Amino acid sequence: MKRLICFGMIIIFISQDLWSQQFLFEHLTIDEGLSQNTILCMFKDSEGFIWIGTQHGLNRYDGYQFRVFLSDPSDSTSISNDYISAIYEDQYGLIWVCTDYGLCSFDRNTEKFTRYLHDPSDEHSISDNVCLRLKSVAMENCTLALKTADLTSGTEKLTVLHTTLPTA
Repeated sequence: MKRLICFGMIIIFISQDLWSQQFLFEHLTIDEGLSQNTILCMFKDSEGFIWIGTQHGLNRYDGYQFRVFLSDPSDSTSISNDYISAIYEDQYGLIWVCTDYGLCSFDRNTEKFTRYLHDPSDEHSISDNVCLRLKSVAMENCTLALKTADLTSGTEKLTVLHTTLPTA
């Protein structure tokens, strides 16, 4: 009986502690460095960074400040477009970003982007430059799948992207 009473009191103390936890929310806006207040997508990567896609750039938040990545037409290693619709991290640690003008991968070491654009003469290029979503797929040698939209015909297409990255 003493054990039952002791167990009951422990449960009461634990449950009170759990219910009394307070969560603090911090509102982050352009005043704190966000490139735009309209957020289209968010992703937390394996290193703890919060990636935020807006209509005006890709934002990386480290818990203290933002680093904003914007398209620069004179720099082929910048992100291809500022309208960000999806963010994903693959098993190699690359950050993949869907934009309104193609797909990009971000290399953390160089802090440069690689652009993947539709090329009608290349059957292996992405199917359209309007990238909608990214999804992990479980296939051999496959990193992710890309869902694109052909705005002229109103159709969507799923493209499986293969990588040539070395395995660890």
